[in-house]
Parts: sequence; C-alpha cells; structure tokens
Amino acid sequence: MSTLELSSKCHDYARNTSIFLKNTTGCSAVVFTWYQGNSSQPPHFQLGADERMITEYYENYYDADPLRADRLIQNETYYETLSNARKRHDQNLLERYHPFLRKYQIQEEFDLLFCAGGTPVASAALLMQDGKTESLHKGDLQEVHRYLQYAFSILPAVRLIELNAELESRYKLTPKERAVAELLVAGESNKSIAALLGMELPTAKTHVLHIFDKLQVESRAKMISLLAGVR
Repeated sequence: MSTLELSSKCHDYARNTSIFLKNTTGCSAVVFTWYQGNSSQPPHFQLGADERMITEYYENYYDADPLRADRLIQNETYYETLSNARKRHDQNLLERYHPFLRKYQIQEEFDLLFCAGGTPVASAALLMQDGKTESLHKGDLQEVHRYLQYAFSILPAVRLIELNAELESRYKLTPKERAVAELLVAGESNKSIAALLGMELPTAKTHVLHIFDKLQVESRAKMISLLAGVR
C-alpha cells in the first residue's frame, strides 16, 4: 500500500470531511482513518466516537470486521453499509464481531474508501447508534463518495501518490528514478537532487538521463509538461 505523508492539508481534509459527514447524515460518530505504514493502529481523526472504542477495535475486532478495507476491495466496492456487508461475511467472524457492536450500540455503519494511485489510502466510517439507521441510503452514499473522492484527489500528498503510480506502472521507473523524478518536477537541480538523495552528482545525472529516455523527452520542461496532467 502506498505511503501517505500526512501534511496539515491531509489533517484538515479529515477534520472537515468528518464534520461534513456528521452534520449532513445525522450519524452518531465519524472515524476518518489514514492507512499509513504498518502501524497496528493507523492515524485517525474521530468526531463523536470514543478513543477507547477505537483502541479496542484494533486490538480485538479488526480481523473480524466485515467492512475492513481489503474486504471491500475484494468485493469491488468503495462504499458499503454494514447491513449489506454482513450478508456476505463469514458467520464465525460475525459472531466474533457482534460483542463489539453490542457493547458500543452500533446498529448500522457506512464506510467510504478513498484512493490514490488505484490504492485505498484512507476511509471514513459513519457509525449509527441509538436507532439512527435511516439517515443515509446506498444511493446517497454513492453520490457522497463521488464528491468526497474528488476533493481527496486534489490533496498534494494524494497527487504525489498518483504521480508515483503513473511513473511506476506506465513508464516503468525504478524506485530511485521515481524519487529523482519527484524532485525534478519540484524544480530541484541535479546538485540538489544528489544532496537530498545522498548520491554522487554523476549518479544523479545518470538517473535523470534514464528518466528522460523512459519518458521519451529531451528536457525537464517537457517532462514536467508530460506529467502535469497526473499531478
């Protein structure tokens, strides 16, 4: 999974999205999660939830969750309700998950996945408690997801992931070449690139020439122009 460096704009997006979802759907709580690295409890922003509940979820119930991101991707959906997901879920896992739902009085949940470079990098979980189960239907969920995914896609950190995915899949750049290309697009000189990446200047120049060859361009300006649509 792509690594997402969480800038202040990412944190602002999580907070503003959580406020928007809670105010427009009438849900009891929103938990916005960033899938970053291999942390046992990913960074998140919550509104109306209980931090103890989130910790308990990752410690004891994450593996049994029918709305886990990898399960949604397996079923080719980026937005889903708990009531629909549980119909396809393993019954043994559901039995393991029920105590968590009962303890925190979660009667319904709506999950939205947000992607960058074709990979889910964040999600928003809308928790319905105390009988609040009719505020949002799946058709509405699709429209909300489309709107929020567009706003997500223009975050600088997300656009960088999109650029990396394009450089890897379409142009077959190596990890080191992608790192050099990012700095080229940012306007860094060969000397600066060498210093930032801890390599000798001739090595940096060689990487630049390989990048130009793979992208079939002859200058930095043409490379930036070519990749402008991705960024």
